Amino acid sequence: MENSQKHQKTPSTLSKIIVGIVFVGIPVFMLLSPIISILNDQQNAEKEARQATNLRSCIYDAQTNYSVSQEEIDAAGTDPDSNLILIKRMNNGAKEEVLCYEKYGSSSDESDFARAKSWLSETEAYLESANNAASNSANNTSPNTTTYCYTTAYGSSAITHCY
Repeated sequence: MENSQKHQKTPSTLSKIIVGIVFVGIPVFMLLSPIISILNDQQNAEKEARQATNLRSCIYDAQTNYSVSQEEIDAAGTDPDSNLILIKRMNNGAKEEVLCYEKYGSSSDESDFARAKSWLSETEAYLESANNAASNSANNTSPNTTTYCYTTAYGSSAITHCY
């Protein structure tokens, strides 16, 4: 009898670890995986909220720092150089806004990003027109020449085009 007990194998440490993992570790992981998933979802939601806050703040800064008031537009009147200064400021604001979307935007901001890019394209066209008008004004020394202007309104802003 003693001899049969000596020949009986006792489980090795490695097999005890494997059995522990299979019978204890896997069920514990299965219980914890929903919690881990919830924590990951919460972290992703917090990250998206920070991105959205950063985007709003960035856009607000761009619009505030480069805004052009109606009073400034009225004061510029038909002066090509004054209009050029205002349009440059608006163009810089449009560029900053596009950069905000590139840096902080997400797929849910696609339509706003497209609107910002469109506004940038418009301000670049106005800038080119204003550069030409300022250049023509500087080169035009004839006192009998008349400058023709028209104003285009965009939301709460307006741009005066002169030629």
